[in-house]
Amino acid sequence: MSGAAAAVQAALVAALRGHVALMADVSGVFLGPPARAVYPYVAIGGAVSADWSHKTGSGREHRLAVSLWDVDPGRAIVLAGAVESAIEGMARVLDGHRIVSLVLMRSRMLRESRDGPWASIADYRVRTLAE
Repeated sequence: MSGAAAAVQAALVAALRGHVALMADVSGVFLGPPARAVYPYVAIGGAVSADWSHKTGSGREHRLAVSLWDVDPGRAIVLAGAVESAIEGMARVLDGHRIVSLVLMRSRMLRESRDGPWASIADYRVRTLAE
C-alpha cells in the first residue's frame, strides 16, 4: 500500500468513526469483513490505487468501496446516507498528501440471499496529490 493509499484509508476510517450519528447506530467500522459483528456495521472493502501524476507533481487515484450491512433494509438506507455524509466530510489534508477530488461513483443496495442481510455499497473515487 502506498503512502497516499494508507493516508486515504486512515482519513476514511477517522471520518467514519468520527461521525457521531453513524456510530450511535452501528456496532463498528471494520477493515474488511469482520469475523463476528452485530448488525448493522460498516466494512471497508479493498482499495485500488493507480498513478495520477502530472508533469510537476506526484498523484494517486484511489477507488474505495464502503459497505453498510444490516438485516433491516429501511434502516440500511438511512444509515447508508450517514456513511456517505461521513465520507464526504473526510479531511482533505492528509499526512503528506491532499485530497483534490472525492466523488461518489455509484451506490447500490443488494442482498446475496433471500434470508441474508442487506448490503448498501458506496464506491468512491479519490484523487490525491503529494504535498
